[in-house]
Amino acid sequence: MIFFGLMLGDFFSYFPVDHLIRLEVTDDSYLGSIRDVAFYEGGIAVLDDFDHLPVLFDPTGRFLRVLGAKGRGPFEVINCAEIEPCWGGSHLAVVDRIALKIVVFDAKGKPVFETPVGFPVPTTALFWPRQNELVMADYFPDDQKYMVARFNPLIQNQPAQGLIDYPPEMTHWHGGVPVYKGIFQLDDRLWVSDLFHSSVLVLDRDYQQHHQISLPKDDFFQIEDLASHINDAQFPFEKNVIWGVWGLGKLAVVEFTHGAYVYDTTTFQALDRLTLPMGKAVFCDDQKVVHVLQTSDVPIDYWKRYPAEYALLQAMAISEEDNHCLRVSMGPKAP
Repeated sequence: MIFFGLMLGDFFSYFPVDHLIRLEVTDDSYLGSIRDVAFYEGGIAVLDDFDHLPVLFDPTGRFLRVLGAKGRGPFEVINCAEIEPCWGGSHLAVVDRIALKIVVFDAKGKPVFETPVGFPVPTTALFWPRQNELVMADYFPDDQKYMVARFNPLIQNQPAQGLIDYPPEMTHWHGGVPVYKGIFQLDDRLWVSDLFHSSVLVLDRDYQQHHQISLPKDDFFQIEDLASHINDAQFPFEKNVIWGVWGLGKLAVVEFTHGAYVYDTTTFQALDRLTLPMGKAVFCDDQKVVHVLQTSDVPIDYWKRYPAEYALLQAMAISEEDNHCLRVSMGPKAP
């Protein structure tokens, strides 16, 4: 498969903006650096790097409420690290990697379920289509057996099915792992990235391997790049690592440190290599992909280089006093 012979394109022109969402600023909804976003039946949940509780907005960006409460009790959260829609999009999963649990909220913002004591939590990504079916990535698993596995959180704490084995070379390694979104459903298939081998597995509906996409070894992190001494293991950040996998229509996008590859989901051929002016996507479903358009700490005139985004910012009278906007694209431009 040819990678570096691809023409380098720009994300803004490849996935043009459809609209921006202004997130209302109140005493309870002022956001710093946005870490994660999830669209579900309850609205738009947004997580920043400072408060560690999700803030819920309606589809237009009007503030609704803060989700959950801080604490160590039932349904309380110490430090929210990730949010994902779950159970078909009707609920929201909130991952607490300090309390080691996942709390689920309904569309009204009420907590209705949390994983039992001893249940593992994902290090980087999860896919939870039904209450009894949860796929997640754990790069420091207690059993040191699977990095990605399927669970039934209603009845068991151990994996029901291993999807990606834990490399034996990693047994004594305790370095950091970049936060990324490495699991995404596209049609009837699940795209799962394997961070330590810089590859993407495409699984069928029974979680059996259908295809594997390998990224260029010279440019991407490989497990042998880790320092061999277990007390001095460091993550080789000078190399590309996968940031996320998402897709729209017949296209899948693998984001990495310095860009993204676009794939045809039928042929699995790489079609384009893109730059990422806004960084990684914070949300994607089968209708849209969402990025953070920084406005509260970036001069609005910075966006003049992107006329469509700048025109929307001007029309909405967005200022640096507002929260960052969400940039929504509905897919690639028509040929």
